[in-house]
Amino acid sequence: MRNGHLSHWMSRDDLDTPATVPLDRDEEVDVAIVGGGLSGLWTAWALTQADPSLSVAVFEAERLGFGASGRNGGWLSAKPVGIRDVLARQHGGRAGVLEIEQRLEESIHDVVDVLGAQNIDARHGGWMQVARSASEQNRIENYLAKSRSWGVDEGRLRLLTAAEASERVNIAGVTGALHSPDNYCVDPVKMLLALARTVQRAGVRIYTSSRVDTIEPGRLAVGAHSVRARRHVVVATEGYSSRQRGQRRRMLPFNSAMLVTDRLTDDQWEQIGWAHGDGVSGAAHRVIGAIKDHTYSFGLAMIPMMILAAVSVITLLIAAYFEGRGKTTTTRPKRFPAPSRTNRSSPTSSGQVRQQAPTDGNRLYALPGLGFV
Repeated sequence: MRNGHLSHWMSRDDLDTPATVPLDRDEEVDVAIVGGGLSGLWTAWALTQADPSLSVAVFEAERLGFGASGRNGGWLSAKPVGIRDVLARQHGGRAGVLEIEQRLEESIHDVVDVLGAQNIDARHGGWMQVARSASEQNRIENYLAKSRSWGVDEGRLRLLTAAEASERVNIAGVTGALHSPDNYCVDPVKMLLALARTVQRAGVRIYTSSRVDTIEPGRLAVGAHSVRARRHVVVATEGYSSRQRGQRRRMLPFNSAMLVTDRLTDDQWEQIGWAHGDGVSGAAHRVIGAIKDHTYSFGLAMIPMMILAAVSVITLLIAAYFEGRGKTTTTRPKRFPAPSRTNRSSPTSSGQVRQQAPTDGNRLYALPGLGFV
C-alpha cells in the first residue's frame, strides 16, 4: 500500500464487499442508524436479534471501511480500557466493572461464532504486554498485583518470564511480559464486511455515500431526502461525532499511525517467531502489533498528539468546572484529527454495543465496547 491510500486492509482487490447503494428517496424505518462502522452495524445486528420485526437502516457517509473500522491494528480484544478504581466510581460500582469485563470476555468469542473464524481470519492467541526495561517491568508487575485485587486469576492474566515471553515472540531485550487469552487477531475489514453481509441477511438496509446532514428527534436529513425514524435514531459516528451540534465535548478523537511490513520470508518468520498469534503491545503504551500471513502491522501512538490530548483534557476539565459554577468560558478543546464530515464509519469495538439513555428526543448514542481491534 502507498502512503495516502485509505488503508492497508482496504487496498486489496479480493475483498468480498456487499452491494450497497446511496439513498435515492425518502425513507421511513423503525430505527435509523447514523454511521456504518462496527458500532453502527453491531447495533443493527443486536436490534434484529432482539426484535426481528424491526425495520432498521444504516446510513454511511462514505463507503464501508472508510473510518477507523477499516484502518486499525486487527485486535478483537476484551482487554479492559481505563482504571478500574475510577470506573467503579461511576454508575454500577465495582460490580458493574466486573460485569462489563465478563461480558467483554464472552463477546469476543460471540463475534467469532456469529461471523465465522474463517471469514475474518481470526487467530486466538491472546494479548501480551512486553516489558523491556526495569521501569516497564515494574509497571506490568504493579498492574498484575492490582488486577489480582480485583479477582483476576492466573487463567485470565499471568506474568511471563523473559524466556517464556521470547518463546511466544522473539523481542530483543525483553525482561518479562503479561499474557491474557482474551484476544483474537483478525482481519478488521473482512470482519466489517462479514458483519455487513450478516445484517443485510437479517433485513437491514445499508446506504453508503449517504451523508447525514441533520439529525433531529425522529428525523434525518440525507442530502435532498428525509428519513423518518418511528422509534429511534442511533448515532454511531464516534470519533467523528464532535462536529455534530451539542456533541463537541462528548468524545475526544485520538489519532495514531500504522505501519505494515512486506510479506516476510520463511527464514525471517522463523527468526522472529510470533507463531502463537498473540496481539503484542509494549509496556511503554506506544506500540501495538498484530500478525497475519507472514506480515506484521504496528500501531504507534503519536507522542505530540498525546501531549495535545492531555492539554485538551485539561481544557475540558477547566471548562466543565466553570460551567458547573454557573460561569461561562470561551475556551474550546482542540480536535484531532479535525473531522469535516457528519457521519463516517465508527471506530472499532469488541463487538459489544452499549447505548446511553436518550438525551435528545429519541436520539441514542451507540458506544463501543471497551475492547478494540
